[in-house]
Amino acid sequence: MVDDLLDPDAEDRNEAVDDVLLRLLSRAELWPAPHDLVVAVTGLGVYALQRCPRPAAIECLHLVVERLDEHAQRDDHGIYWWTPPAGILHPDSRKHYPSGRADLGLAHGAAGAIALLGGICGTGSEPETARPLLEGAVRWLLAQAVPTEAGSTFPVWLAPGLQPSPARCAWCYGDPGIATALLLAARGLGIAGWEHAAVALACRAAERPPEKTGVRDAGFCHGTAGLAHIYNRMYQATGNPALRRAAVYWLERTLDFYRRARASGASWVQGSRDGAEEGSWTGTGLLGGAAGVALVLLAATTPIEPTWDRMFLVSTRYVSPRRTV
Repeated sequence: MVDDLLDPDAEDRNEAVDDVLLRLLSRAELWPAPHDLVVAVTGLGVYALQRCPRPAAIECLHLVVERLDEHAQRDDHGIYWWTPPAGILHPDSRKHYPSGRADLGLAHGAAGAIALLGGICGTGSEPETARPLLEGAVRWLLAQAVPTEAGSTFPVWLAPGLQPSPARCAWCYGDPGIATALLLAARGLGIAGWEHAAVALACRAAERPPEKTGVRDAGFCHGTAGLAHIYNRMYQATGNPALRRAAVYWLERTLDFYRRARASGASWVQGSRDGAEEGSWTGTGLLGGAAGVALVLLAATTPIEPTWDRMFLVSTRYVSPRRTV
């Protein structure tokens, strides 16, 4: 993506990076939870997917699929990945899950691997391994839905002794992130049933009362901007009007955070978490701060197709002609 902004005739700037990643990916012992998008193999696969069809990128994708395959577990529902304690990022969480857990989220769980495998299958790479992995993983994920009065929804994770309950609405965890992962999988293999499931899930999430979404800030990861962008991109890909309405609603809520911040004398978006005092959230970062919010607003207000959201596995790259919110 950076090369598009620089001299296209210059020598490849990333060959050294490719070489390092090939060495890392060849070491299976380094990856206790390879399905993690943020800190593990799935994230490296996103990079390699953008580098295709360079030979080093193709080899990286081969190793990514190999790592995902060797860590895959199977049960009656399909294929899933277990996060052992060593793969859980936060030390406090490791204490609560001494045997690990099955993570369903896009940022750290099965949905991230599913979205990546959808992209890999869409390029025709690794068909003998990637397709069975993707089919089994989608089958397993769909089987984990929790029934509610408003329809099925997904928990954050599964673990021994844990009663599954609906996750909040966010990119990192919950129905919106899982919906976009299912859409990527559907487009990668051309399976209409998966796409119908993805759109239905996103629409149910869009209809959830705001006070039940768990949204307390404006950031991309688990805030209003992230929801706005997911619904916007899914609307662009499917043309579903309910997703357009949801995108506009969450964009308005994002601007509300900005107005509240300005009114209180803050320099940027600001909110509160878990009932804490006002102003407990602020920042300039990409996942949780102003940079991510700005990119979402830019994507929503210009006709330029964003490329930055590929690293978050939100862009299908196979969308029909662009529709703007």
